[in-house]
Amino acid sequence: MKKSVLIIFLLSCLSLKFNYSSAQIPRYNLTVKNFHLTAPDSLKFDIYLLHINHPIPFVYLMGQYFLNFNPDFANGGSLSFSILETEMDSLCIPRNPTVTNGTLRLFTNIIPGPDSGCEISHNGNGTLLGRFLLTTTTNFLPLDSFRLRWRNIAHGNPYTKLFALTGSTSSEITDSSGHSVDYTTSISGSTIETQPQNFILHQNYPNPFNPKTIINYEIPPSQKGSNTANFISLKIYDISGREIVTLVNQNQNAGRYSVQWDAGGFGSGMYFYRFKADGYEKTMRMILLK
Repeated sequence: MKKSVLIIFLLSCLSLKFNYSSAQIPRYNLTVKNFHLTAPDSLKFDIYLLHINHPIPFVYLMGQYFLNFNPDFANGGSLSFSILETEMDSLCIPRNPTVTNGTLRLFTNIIPGPDSGCEISHNGNGTLLGRFLLTTTTNFLPLDSFRLRWRNIAHGNPYTKLFALTGSTSSEITDSSGHSVDYTTSISGSTIETQPQNFILHQNYPNPFNPKTIINYEIPPSQKGSNTANFISLKIYDISGREIVTLVNQNQNAGRYSVQWDAGGFGSGMYFYRFKADGYEKTMRMILLK
């Protein structure tokens, strides 16, 4: 009897330790917003990093950032990409912005020591990672042809990744479900017409897949006001209708999103993904083929 009680006690302690460790991982939203064509050949935009599970500490250590876009947007011109300003501490500023073959890249910043990381704000938009300028030697095409997207792990190396201090350890905290592009408002305050006008759930790609696939969806401004987020749910179900994975279950602003599902632990067959948001609901099917 005593032995059984001891085992139960040890298992309980292990469970508490695991839950405590998991709870200390900071979560974030990484958002591109405030697009502004300041001239026919110049586009400014902001990237914000927002801490969303305060009071869990978010001590940012380093990151590398990749965004894909439609290269035709440059209208045949040569592109230049630069950072104009930032709210990050000097050691945490993304370095060497470059543009190559339809990809914007910010190299990994200098790795700060354990006592010199950067605290990320949980208020408002968060911390301004950078205000950026993209220019072309001709004139840009209309902004809706830009089609900017985060390059995430499902696209293969290289991809966007972030690291933070968890306890005394440097840990990767990358979560692509928090990566978004928000076309709602420009820096000058004028509305950008390329923001999504309706909820749209796209067919996953690739399909069939093995074992990873990407699900894209679009969110229009909330009917409750432009500053109000929509609550988004995206879940995976097996052929029997049993819920097996929750990919998204949080408030998200208007924008275009990409989420990866890694089905490495599941068997071949047909699966369904269901998207719910503010009265909108849609279910689509996909095939895992191993």
